[in-house]
Amino acid sequence: MCDWVRSVRAWCSSVVEYNVSHFQRHFVVRSTRKTTHFISFSFLTLNITAVNITTRIQILNLRFVLEHRYIQDTGHYTCGIEAGEPTSDLSCVEMTCDPIVLQEGVTALNCSEGDSLSAISNTTCKIACDTTQGYNHEVGFLLCGTNGGVSTSSITSCTESQCAIVLDNGMIERNGSDVSCVNGANMSVLDSCEYSCDTESGYIEAHGELTCDNGPSVACVERTCQVSEVFVPGINGVVADTCQPNMTLGYVTNTNCGIMCDVGYVPDTGVVTCSGGADLLSCDMLECSTTGLDTTGYDVSGMAGDFTYLSFNVTGVSCLSGYEGFATVLPCAGDGSTTIQLDGCDPVMCETPPFGAAYVVVFEREAR
Repeated sequence: MCDWVRSVRAWCSSVVEYNVSHFQRHFVVRSTRKTTHFISFSFLTLNITAVNITTRIQILNLRFVLEHRYIQDTGHYTCGIEAGEPTSDLSCVEMTCDPIVLQEGVTALNCSEGDSLSAISNTTCKIACDTTQGYNHEVGFLLCGTNGGVSTSSITSCTESQCAIVLDNGMIERNGSDVSCVNGANMSVLDSCEYSCDTESGYIEAHGELTCDNGPSVACVERTCQVSEVFVPGINGVVADTCQPNMTLGYVTNTNCGIMCDVGYVPDTGVVTCSGGADLLSCDMLECSTTGLDTTGYDVSGMAGDFTYLSFNVTGVSCLSGYEGFATVLPCAGDGSTTIQLDGCDPVMCETPPFGAAYVVVFEREAR
């Protein structure tokens, strides 16, 4: 008898080793005597129902249907007239999946688009979301299933990486642009938006592009001026306080310096800016007065004249009896005090007579 029983047993063992789930379990055996016998087996046990086979035996329709991982096919085992090992015309080919088509944003790490995975020897491919295309980092795999077809992906979809648009340092939305930056909105890391520099807020006119990675392409520059360009001291009584001629002022930062009214004017203060400011300070000439004036020793009944500090000219004041000197009227201090000053009259002083010890000296002041 042919040794094909051992061969089938060995072949079954190999099938089990490759995890083939099952195959058709009936063979039709035909001898040269036209006697047909049925051979059935379960798992690895083979029972021959007729053993009076003396000539060539041909096994027809040896069908092993491989439900998973192999392409379904049928073939024959043939036991030759010389007995020995049976031969088969069936070669099992493992399942392959469709060529790889990568979804948007996905890149392959150890395979290429267009490659085909297989159900046994090359089942998976490592993939990831492509950060160079602006997607958040995520790693996954493609898997070729047991029935072939389209490989399944563990990455459902790649999420676009975004950043929040921040317009500051003079940047504003650019009017008329289709891709104008919108402050607070989100933007893809691969996109860009356009902005302008805010001239109304004191920046030099310019525009640029903003990206998540590189920020603004053009920095908005603040307009500046020199104090000497906008302020000339001494006009209408306005003089510098903290301002200096070579000082630089800005339209956004360091925007002003101090000015004040000169001596002889009613005290007041103000500031100078690049857009002006000195004209906003109005300095009024200081007018002196007699309010609170101490007139002791002076006759002021005829006092008259110009009481303006800068042109002060007051006369008509004299010394009272008992005072001597030349009476004059001085202007007020000019630092905020408005009271004039009297000067020049001093009390008359008598010499002490050379009296001896027998005399008592009594000084009396003249009554007024």
